[in-house]
Amino acid sequence: MKPTKTVIITGTSRGIGFELVHLFANSGYSVLALSRNARPVSNLNFENITALSFDLNKSEDYEHVEAFVQNEWSQVDILINNAGTLINKPFSATTFEDFKQVYNTNVFGVAELTRRMIPFMPKNGHVVTISSMGGVQGSVKFPGLAAYSSSKGAVITLTELLAEEYKESGPCFNVLALGAVQTEMLKEAFPGYEAPNTAVQMGAYIFEFAKTGQQFYNGKLLQIQETKSTTLYRRWALVKYKRMFGDDSKMGRTLQELTENKNIVLVGNSVEILQYDLGEYIESFDTVVRFGKGVPEDKLQQHIGKRTDIWVTGWLRMNFHPAFEDAYPLFNRCRIHLDKYPDHRGPPPWGHDNDMFNDEELMKIFELVGAKNGVAPGGGRPSAGFLGILFFLQKCKCKSITLIGFDFFAKKLPIKTGGDYPSSWHMPVNSTSKSPHNPNEAKLVKKWEQKGKLHWKILSDLNDEMLKFS
Repeated sequence: MKPTKTVIITGTSRGIGFELVHLFANSGYSVLALSRNARPVSNLNFENITALSFDLNKSEDYEHVEAFVQNEWSQVDILINNAGTLINKPFSATTFEDFKQVYNTNVFGVAELTRRMIPFMPKNGHVVTISSMGGVQGSVKFPGLAAYSSSKGAVITLTELLAEEYKESGPCFNVLALGAVQTEMLKEAFPGYEAPNTAVQMGAYIFEFAKTGQQFYNGKLLQIQETKSTTLYRRWALVKYKRMFGDDSKMGRTLQELTENKNIVLVGNSVEILQYDLGEYIESFDTVVRFGKGVPEDKLQQHIGKRTDIWVTGWLRMNFHPAFEDAYPLFNRCRIHLDKYPDHRGPPPWGHDNDMFNDEELMKIFELVGAKNGVAPGGGRPSAGFLGILFFLQKCKCKSITLIGFDFFAKKLPIKTGGDYPSSWHMPVNSTSKSPHNPNEAKLVKKWEQKGKLHWKILSDLNDEMLKFS
């Protein structure tokens, strides 16, 4: 079965490209991530992400991309030319090879990949090229960026020309000229400089524009620049937040109303839950809490129910599915946001802090699961499920807490995903795979149950098997 929506993104090993991969994958797109270093994306282990090692200077790599699209997708809905390179040198110190290196990536690579992908793109397809304010005519220029800024000016003109050439047949072409963004590339070129915008903030803007911008623009240059920390994305996110979840003060009262002296059920994403007709049982609780992508689709309601009162999610998934629009959102921030342990995603960029735990509390949670120096051994950061369970135990005055559908990525699963089951549900972890969950999480939850703090409803022998860690 071919995917319904596809996107190709270049320069995905870090910065804006890496964030775009998360955003599109979490929104259900099939993503082809292209970068010379494919490992950071490959390590994400998303079912709908393919990471290819790709060098814009190698013709054979373009052929590999063509073959993949033809064999796996047949159509490309969005192409984001994000890869770029920057050299900061006085013009007198630059060489022919310096200019060639910059133009090969920033101009010739953009042109070649675009040329090869156009035959696969529909009329309403969208090619988005990332340029820079340094390449905009009349903008402020900075010494040392002759190669970089001139190359970014070239792709602006290229975009305008392609939009004119393909205006009848499509796809649409637009270019975004970004101001300074706090990325690894910027740090390398300008050590010590602090940009007003983060890769997360800019990535979120590009994400929305790439999906819908072609409805309004073709052949346009959009200048995306803010000089204050309250960026355009903060304003966009706040509007989106209020539209989906209502007024923040109202939400604050709602959480207490939903949890205080209430019998609540926490519904996880284990595929084992899909073996049983638990819909009516789940909805018999005062409050239903769902995690991540556990979407109550019509075909699954007999298994998992329909009602959602509280939604625990990573903030990047805030607009994942309309089924959660009436639920109270709890954003989990699993990564420690400290200078010592920098977090690529960071906290939500709007003025409403719905994070379950602050940085100090997160440090204690990392220690609780056996972490050292902010890194949890054998399982990475604390999972959303674990943080959610701990939140309701510590911060809510619940009458009772029941867990259903939690397996913490057990070694064995009684059924496999596929067919009527959404791919977003937890996949089996075979004996050779390394589970992304810390095994201590399951052990701690088991201890809390033994102390009578919660009830972990065991649907099969899965959980007993899971606890047999060496």
